Amino acid sequence: IGHGVALPHALSASCLRPAIALIRLASPISYGGNDRTGTDIVLAILWPSSEAKSFQQAAGEFCRMLRDANALHSIRRATSAAEIRQVMKRFCPLPAER
Repeated sequence: IGHGVALPHALSASCLRPAIALIRLASPISYGGNDRTGTDIVLAILWPSSEAKSFQQAAGEFCRMLRDANALHSIRRATSAAEIRQVMKRFCPLPAER
């Protein structure tokens, strides 16, 4: 999605529940973003294909979070997985967490 962020995702009939992984890379990689910025944050999403509507809603929330300069700054500065989870909850609470 640019700004050093990639959002690989898939819907699968084999997936029983949503799985989300936020990965912060030690060194940026080329991921083909339009802005030619190296990618250092990857949010990978695997979602049940039977829940496509909730996937669209969640993906929209994640995209908004990952376009927020404050959220990206907080993710990049986090020193633990717990801190990253707190950033995600603050900037992008999932429906079950609201």
